[in-house]
Amino acid sequence: MVFTLADADTHDWRSRAATTLRGGVPAGPIVGFEAKDAPASASLADLRSGLDESWRSGEDASSRFKMFRALADESRAAWLGFVVARTLEASLNMAGERQIAFQDHLGSTIGIDMAQCWRPTAANYFDRVSKQVILDALTDVGGLELSSRFASVKKGDLAMSAERVFAGTYITEVEVRERALAWVPEVMRFADQPEIPADNEAQSPDADFVANDDNQPPSELAA
Repeated sequence: MVFTLADADTHDWRSRAATTLRGGVPAGPIVGFEAKDAPASASLADLRSGLDESWRSGEDASSRFKMFRALADESRAAWLGFVVARTLEASLNMAGERQIAFQDHLGSTIGIDMAQCWRPTAANYFDRVSKQVILDALTDVGGLELSSRFASVKKGDLAMSAERVFAGTYITEVEVRERALAWVPEVMRFADQPEIPADNEAQSPDADFVANDDNQPPSELAA
């Protein structure tokens, strides 16, 4: 099974496949969006570059399979992790077909911390949403006291300031910094994980967003 999924990348399409087993890479819920600079993407790339591909030199499937079987257990286990992980469909925490309940269960069971996999920046998030969405996100982690500091700031400057806040480089209270480093948009949270507690209640950062020609809705960013 592992060999078949791994060998699909080098399969000779002129010959008939030996099994019906397939493990293609899903397109994802957002066509054309790839967070190539995200820590999760970098980790997957590191995993991919570390795989032992010496077996690919075999002339046919039989020889490649023999060489694959000769790999160390840990090398074959790494291939198992890679070929399975890359098949997982992305899920968004929102109503509709883009939400996959099993992924919420799986992410919570494994203990995936989305904040460690992706951080919002001006380029990948704040430039793409409205000013009010940014202010709501600031309210989420620092209350009205924090968001009011930026209420009169222009959108471009606000996006850059928000990037600093959520990267933990903005000078503020320790509690606010910790909440900022743990924050991700609601659509990127696993459904059965609790929201980040804030000093005062705030509306969802996506609730008041109105899409226009210059902005994409936050749900379009969580592939």
